[in-house]
Amino acid sequence: MDSNAVKVMDSNAVKVSAADWNGYEFDGCPFDHVPQWLIDAENDGKIKGDNPGSTDYLVWRVQTPKGERIAEPGDWIVLMNNDLFVMSNNDYQLRFFV
Repeated sequence: MDSNAVKVMDSNAVKVSAADWNGYEFDGCPFDHVPQWLIDAENDGKIKGDNPGSTDYLVWRVQTPKGERIAEPGDWIVLMNNDLFVMSNNDYQLRFFV
């Protein structure tokens, strides 16, 4: 593992999936799992689903230390030191598994 890499426990990262949204409900879970910190972040307004209008799935607007970031299917939402971050799958793999 790279000396700059940080080990993230599975419970501190969720992968966004492409669960279809019909305006009322999903056809599956929009994340690979749903830990309590993710529920708390949504309840606190730190994560909000948004339909860009051109898709059947939601993107997630995530409040990070550097401002709002968009998490799309395939991206990761990561909790580190009580802050949320959004990473592409490639960045997540390079950061935590190289």
